[in-house]
Amino acid sequence: MAIRMAVAALVLTAGPALANSGGGEGAAANPCPWAQDVTMELNGRQIVLPQTTFSPKSLETYVDDHQIVPSLDQLKMVVIGPQGHMWEAALTRLSGGKKCLVYYVGKPVLIATPSTQSPLPRTARSSGH
Repeated sequence: MAIRMAVAALVLTAGPALANSGGGEGAAANPCPWAQDVTMELNGRQIVLPQTTFSPKSLETYVDDHQIVPSLDQLKMVVIGPQGHMWEAALTRLSGGKKCLVYYVGKPVLIATPSTQSPLPRTARSSGH
């Protein structure tokens, strides 16, 4: 009797776990049903970032001659263009279940140009003196 109750409890708790991790056939290939490539615009050019860009194992990656440097612990990403322009974008982390983790990218903001060689000010501030 105790074995039947343990098996019944195991079956009842396994259902939601499968649903949260994508479940069904092909779940190992795509554990996140909402995982998709992320598209962002830099200087009028569309850049498509696959979710593998946000792997904690890679420190940086290159997509269409742009260096992508995600900082997953700070939820931001730096993009360095082929001519040295630098953008920063916020990241949004969406997770569900044990294996479902997806990142979305906010609107990139230009923070440095090759001529400035230093980051642009993020907001205009008056000195007040």
